Parts: sequence; structure tokens; C-alpha cells
Amino acid sequence: MKKVLFISGCFGDTQRYRVFNQMEQLEYLEINVIERYFADYDIISALDQGIDIVIMHRVPYTLGIEYLIESANKKNVPVIFDVDDLVFEKEYAKYSDGINYLEEEERNLYFEGIERYKKTISRCDGAIVTTEFLAETISKYNDNVYINRNAISLELEDICETLRKVPSDNNERVRIGYFSGSKTHNKDFLEVKDGLLKILKTYSNTDLVIGGLLDLSKEFNAFKDRITRLPLVGWRELPKSIHSIDINLAPLEKNNPFCRAKSELKYFEAGILGIPTVASKIDAFEYAIEDGRNGFLANNSSEWFDKLEQLVTQAELRLEMGRNAYEHVKSNYTVQSRADHYNHVLSQIVEKKNTKRLNSKVKLIVNFLIPQPFIGSGGHTTILRMARYLCENGNEVNIYVQNGENFDARNEKVISDFIDNNFFVTGAKYYKEDAKFKDSDVFIATSWPTAYMANSITNSKSKFYFIQDYEPFFYPMSSEYKLAENSYRLNLKGITIGKWLTKKVKNGFGMDCDYIDFSTDNRIYLRNEPKVAGGKTKIIFYARNTTPRRGVELGLQALELVEKRFKGNVEIVLFGGDKNLKANFTHTNLGVLNTGELADLYKNADLALVVSLTNASLLPLELMASRCAVIDIDEATIEGVVRNEFNGLLAQADPLDIANKISMLVENVELRNRLQQNSYEFTKDLTWDTSGQQFERIIISKTLFSENSQRIRELKDSSNEKIVSPMPPLTYGISYGSVVRIKEDNFSRVDIYFGNYNRINHGNLIFHLKKHPSSINDIYTVKIDLKKIMDNSWNSFEFDPIINSKNQDYYFYIESDANEANAVTVYTNEQGSNIYVNHHKNQGSLCFITYCTTYGHFIYNTITDRETGENNSLINEEGEINDIALILKQKIANAGANNYAVRELQNKVNDLEIKLIKITDSAPIVLYKKFKKIFARKWIKKIIRR
Repeated sequence: MKKVLFISGCFGDTQRYRVFNQMEQLEYLEINVIERYFADYDIISALDQGIDIVIMHRVPYTLGIEYLIESANKKNVPVIFDVDDLVFEKEYAKYSDGINYLEEEERNLYFEGIERYKKTISRCDGAIVTTEFLAETISKYNDNVYINRNAISLELEDICETLRKVPSDNNERVRIGYFSGSKTHNKDFLEVKDGLLKILKTYSNTDLVIGGLLDLSKEFNAFKDRITRLPLVGWRELPKSIHSIDINLAPLEKNNPFCRAKSELKYFEAGILGIPTVASKIDAFEYAIEDGRNGFLANNSSEWFDKLEQLVTQAELRLEMGRNAYEHVKSNYTVQSRADHYNHVLSQIVEKKNTKRLNSKVKLIVNFLIPQPFIGSGGHTTILRMARYLCENGNEVNIYVQNGENFDARNEKVISDFIDNNFFVTGAKYYKEDAKFKDSDVFIATSWPTAYMANSITNSKSKFYFIQDYEPFFYPMSSEYKLAENSYRLNLKGITIGKWLTKKVKNGFGMDCDYIDFSTDNRIYLRNEPKVAGGKTKIIFYARNTTPRRGVELGLQALELVEKRFKGNVEIVLFGGDKNLKANFTHTNLGVLNTGELADLYKNADLALVVSLTNASLLPLELMASRCAVIDIDEATIEGVVRNEFNGLLAQADPLDIANKISMLVENVELRNRLQQNSYEFTKDLTWDTSGQQFERIIISKTLFSENSQRIRELKDSSNEKIVSPMPPLTYGISYGSVVRIKEDNFSRVDIYFGNYNRINHGNLIFHLKKHPSSINDIYTVKIDLKKIMDNSWNSFEFDPIINSKNQDYYFYIESDANEANAVTVYTNEQGSNIYVNHHKNQGSLCFITYCTTYGHFIYNTITDRETGENNSLINEEGEINDIALILKQKIANAGANNYAVRELQNKVNDLEIKLIKITDSAPIVLYKKFKKIFARKWIKKIIRR
């Protein structure tokens, strides 16, 4: 097992324990993990990353999840459901006190969620749960069940270990704590209520600490002066609260199936701090606690009083039981102690099957609206290939055809016969354009006139625009040009063929767009045996003179030059256009050919000239598959198809340069052979099924998933944690800093290890983040009150995530406005020479940890390059700022010895770099751009200002 995909179905503590913490267990074993939210629109593509197992944590059923499971099954990737609560069994819902706090609408959604969880469970290959009772219950729907108990994270363990070093108050009062969190634990607290009241009444040296939203009964008013209420806090702050008590309470309601399913986390969250727990004698606590050794178990009010009394009156027992709990938790509930077991569970679960598994299939109703086809139309061929793929994969496809000059498209039998006979059978149903459009899941326009029609329909869940070329280029500046251009501004989701076109419409018009790859039909065009040079060099040219964007005049002029240079040694063949096309050189014109004739021509030609002035056509790849060396025009439109001097040659749109490139291949047989072989290797594995799968994934992802989802997870990025020695006090006028290279995107936090000399200090600590030590301006500045700095502890400085931070260097430093009597210090070690004192590098390194935040995969004007895996930002502001920065850098280089000019120009470059980071990389800004049509702008701007 090398890579695991976790899919989160909900947020909060359950996601932390069952997704992030289990991910850490696998990462500890150097197993790669990735995480997605179940509504992310690109979740299907995650399966292409070499996934061995999919783990779905509390993922409710949707058609999109059904499709994801289907897709995983096709790749023989097992899908496992993970759950840590009894949220999938309706008959037990009445035992959850939480539903009593829900409004009627929320309660209905809760019950709907139960059924959806159950539906997903029954479609998975196995299930992993946290307790024996959950395993028994879930086995009704999935009988391939294993247990991996909840455990703490590395960060939580670090926090607790730091707190354990802080000496506790050695006063004679005994603090008993209960950390309920939400009000849903009111009934649980009744289990301990009577025994606890008796303790408070009997022992005046006891205090009660309540953390969270618990409702205390009136009986506790008599002890109100001895009761401390702590607010509901996040998980990073909770250990500080637990560390402040002497005895931890973990009551759960008896005879309640919902409580029987609960895990023992209230035990180990206290145990890792050395705090003993008294817990209800119920499933998970009976598993974890050996009564009287590492905790106490209580079954009734009398036992609650007896067990609490022993701990209240015997300080040594409290300490011993706390030590035993600590050792037990360290041995059984940490990342290191759980990792091997979890790996074993996963290896076991994939070997078995869920014998109760239910199967079903996602079936979409897809409507296409297409212009009337004509014989030899490559664009229609591609549309029909996509339709055929959708039909073959169980979807219902209806194709509506506009009327035109080629045949009478008002007769549906005529439409069907024409396409079947001149293209191929797709399995779709054909209708005339004015027929009533069927209700559909997906409606797809295929040209700019059909886009306006698609935009107006109301009986489809989602609407797409399949774009195969930049259609404004089909016209001079005119009404048609503007109408075609404006079609990209309609409320349609774009699918293009080839990446250049996605960039064009996405950057130019802000269209929500993705692309499928060009492909070729290798059953027809692939030539496996190499070509042997000999005799005349055969040159073929796609001379479709009826289509201006094919640049026929450029090609004819170039070929005239070639024919003069190699007269008698080359054979020139024109094809694809008018047989009566005039040319001033010796040639053969074959006109329009059928598929078989084209394949024969390509396989017997040595090289081919293809002029692509707009989006690339299918022709270059078909020629490559036939081992025919290709020459095309060096434009961005050919991106991802022809790579210069690898699988073809690229020429300027100039007859002389085109002629020179053709001549190069005529004369250099070795180069021609290499291009032919590389072309074959480049295309031999291409299939239209792959492009069809991409097409289906796009429409399913953007129909069945929500692309606006996001979730947040903080990942440790890099660290220098070895603590050796303190620096001199951080007083006014002194700064300590470090340069750090960030390994991932979304750099968002730096933790620094401080000492406060065991005193409460007054003043401010200021954290600065810059691009490099010489930068004038801060990217971010964070100020912290010195009173909050604990001795010998990590302290966090958080800021808005910098999205494009991967493999970037940053400089951070800290300073203070305190005098020596109120100063804190930082710690260093001897590793390297990366500590900056007053911005000058010194020997040693600052002790720090950096973190990156992982968001859901929303994208704003960004596409992923499938060749390089890089994200190429297309935001206009970024390009403009980069251009200005480049000009300034050139001026700096020319400034020579004029130091003042150099400094001024460098400062301007720095300002631009900061602006670029803040404008294009700040996550709130990206969110604002992405969601400004959905949310009120004032609300979003308020978030950004924070």
C-alpha cells in the first residue's frame, strides 16, 4: 500500500480524529495520503494519482459518491467507510440527546442524513469503526468490519508534553473537571450528579470546573463559589483547561445505545496529561480503563462517590493513577503506537469483501444541441465520439440537430441515417432542433449559435458548452464575431478540447472551464512498423481552402519554394479541399478523402504540413500515429500537441520559415526518423475512450458535486525543533529571524519556541513576514501580548494563507517593545547558520515550525498542466504586475553604479512582489473573487479586512 485517499463527509472534531489523525498514522509509516471533501468537484480526478485505498469518513450518499465508488471499482481500488458515531441507524436516533436541540427542519435533515450514510455504507467494500458496539451495529449493512480506535495527533501530544513540564499548583484544593463541550451531554452528566454533589458537600477543599455549555441543576447553586465555568474552546486550548484540574470526569448515560457507541477519547485526552479519570462503566471505558489502576469505573451514584472520594483524599493515588494513565495512553493512543495496527487493519480489510454490498449505477440524461453535420467534419466526429462514450457507459443521450443545407434535418430518420452512414453508430437518439427538449441532467451546446439556445433552457440541472475552436476567429470583425465572443460570457460551463482553448476563454472571459485531451483513433491510424527512407520524399499538405484559418496560402507559397529546391526529389500531395485548387508547382490533389483513404495516405507519407492558426485540429495526432513527421505553426494554439524538435517541427507563420523547416526534414533523414519514432511513442497509447472519460468526469463532477466547497487542515511543513540554548533577552532594538523554504502551498503559520524567565511580562511581541531579509515591506505582521507567552513553550503566529508558497523562500523575524525586565527569549540550536540577529546572518538556527493550510480544491482562473503538474495562474493582475516587475529589474541591471537609483528601483520591485503575493495568493482574496456572486460583498470584505 503506497497511497490512500481520505474523503471527509463532515468537519469538526470527528474529521480531526478519523481523517487527519489517521492520516498521520499512515504518514508515520511513510505511506502517502491525500484528503478531499466529498463535495469537491475535482474529487474523481484524485483517483488518477495511484490510489490504493479510498477511505470515506461519514460521507453521505449522493449520485456523485455513487459515481466515485463506481470509478474506484473499475480501477480495483477498494472503498472503505469510516465512522466513529452511531449516525447510521434510525432506530437508535431517539437515544441521541442532540436531536432535542434541533429545529424541525434540521431534525428532518438529520434523519435524511442517517439514510444517506446507511446507503453509502452498503455500497462500500468494508467499514472501519472505533468500538465493538459500532462494529456489531454496522455489520447489518456491511459485514467486512474492523476496529481502529481513536487516538491523539502528534501536535496534540506535543502540546500536552509541553504542559506536563509546567508545575501544577501545589495548593490543598482538589479540582474536579468535566469538559462537556456542547449541551448534548446534559443527560450524561446526570450519571455523576448525585455522587458529585455529595463530594462537594463532604469535602470543602474540592472545586468543580465545567468546560463548555453544560446546564447545571439548582442543587449546584449551593456551591457556586467553588464552581468555575470555562468557555467552549478549540482543541489546541482544551489541554490547558484539562491540565488545570486534578480529577477528570467522563460520565455516559447507561442503557443508551448511542453512548455505548462512543469512544474513550475523554479518557485519553486527560491521560496524556497525567490526569486520572473516573468514567461510566460502559463499553469503550471498560476497554480502556483497568479499574483502580489507570482510572476508575463507576456504575451508580454510590460508586461515583466512592471512587471520587478515594482520589480526593489520596493525593498519592491521584498521582500514581495519573502516571499509569499517561503510560497507557502513550503505549496505546498515540500516532506511533497506533500506526502499525492501522496499517494491519487496512491490509486485512482489502483482502475480504462486504457480502451485503448493494450495487447500482449512475445514469445521466444528456442532451446535445449540434449544428447540422457534413461529411468529413472533424468537429462533429469529436462530438459524436463523446456521445458514443456516454452511451456505452450507461447514460441516456439525446442529440438535437439544427436544420441546414446538407440534408433535411426536420426528419429524424434522415438525421439518424446520415450520421450512422457517414460517421458511426453512437447509440444516441436523434431529434430535430424544434422538438421539445427532454428534461435532462446535462445540456451541452456545441457552437456559438447553440450556446444561446442552451443558455435559455430551464429544464436541465446543468448546462455546458463544448468548445472545439475559438469561433470569433472564424469571422472578420463583425456582428458574428461579437456574438461568438459573447457566447463565452453566458452562464454555461465550458469544456474545450486542448488546454490552449481553456486558457483562452477562462482568462479572457472568466468562464468556468476545463479541457479534454486531443486523441486519435489508433485502430485506424496507428502504424507500428518504422518507415524506410528511399526514393522521393513524400510531402502531404492539408489544403482545406474553404477554411481560412487553415492558412492554405501560406502552405502553398512554402511548398512552391520547396519544389524549386528539390525539383524531382519530392512528391507533393494536397488533400482535404477543392480538387481544382490552383498551385504553382507540380503536385497531386486528392481532394476530400474518407477515413480509410486518409489512413493510407498518412501511413505512406514521409512528412506533412499542417497549418493550425486557431485551435489545433485532430490531424497532427493522426499523422503522428501514422509515423508521419509533422510541421505546424509555432503558436500557443498547438500547446500539448506538437513539441518542437521532439514530435514535430514548429515554424513561424511565414512561407520562407515553413519552407526551411520542410527542407530540414527532406535533407536530414536522421532527424525525420527520430521525429517519426517520437511521434509514434507519443500517440500509441492515446484513445478516444480516455478523452471520453475526461469528458464524462467533467460533466459529472460539475453536475453532481459542488465546486464551491472548502475545508481547512493545517499541515506541518518544515521544522527545526531541537531545543538547545536561549538567546539573550529580546528587548527593544533587537530582532531574531530566519529564512525558511516552504515545501507546500498555503503557508499560514509559524510556531517559535519561547522562554519567559518564569514571570509575567508586559509589552508586545511583533512577528514580521517578508519575502527576503532585504525586503522593505512586510507581507504580514502579527502582534501578540507578552503576557500570553508561556515559559518554555511553542507560540503560534498565524496569517492568511499564501497560496503559491510551494518551494518559495520567506524571511520572518520577531522583535519586542519591552525592556529587559519584561523581555522574553527565543531558543536556538547548532544546526547550520540560519539565525538572523538584527537581519544579519549568524551561526546557529532559530527553533521554529512552519505550517501550511490545505483548502478544498476550488480554482479561480487556474488550470492544471497535465504534463508538468503545475498550476498556471491566469489572473490578469498577476501578469500585469509581473510585467512591471520585469521591466524594473531590467532597469536595475542597467543602473550600474548609481546606488541610489538601484535602491529606489529595488524597493519598487519589492513593493510589487508584496502586492503580487497579497493580491493573487491571499486565500481570502481568492475566496472573494470566487464567491462574490454568491455571498454579499460587504460580508466577504469584512472577512478580508480581518
